[in-house]
Amino acid sequence: MRHITCQRFKLGLLVLGVLLTLWLLASLAVASWLTRRLQPPFPEPVPAADWGKFETHRLKTCDAQEIGAWLIVGAGDAPSVLLIHGIGTSRSACLSRARMLAAEGLLGAHDLTADAWRLHGRLQRHGL
Repeated sequence: MRHITCQRFKLGLLVLGVLLTLWLLASLAVASWLTRRLQPPFPEPVPAADWGKFETHRLKTCDAQEIGAWLIVGAGDAPSVLLIHGIGTSRSACLSRARMLAAEGLLGAHDLTADAWRLHGRLQRHGL
């Protein structure tokens, strides 16, 4: 009877090892899928707009990456606004919202629209 218990214990360890390996592989696949670049880096020229003055900037992160940003200079007495695009888009996706804020007089003196999501737009990725 002790021999059967030892065999079941070994089988249980084998099943547990296989399940742990499958879980780790699935986690690796999901992490890789969530952090991949959806499209290759592309230039985003500063748009010509009559409702604000655009300046191009590169924001440096603590891990030596650079994130592209546009500083939009608007009215001096309006509040500042940070516009961040959604996943799978770029700074250009924020232009319609920035135009709407400018039309309402809500675009401040130093408003920023940035490629804040890593692996989007012109963000550099060292080592790739």
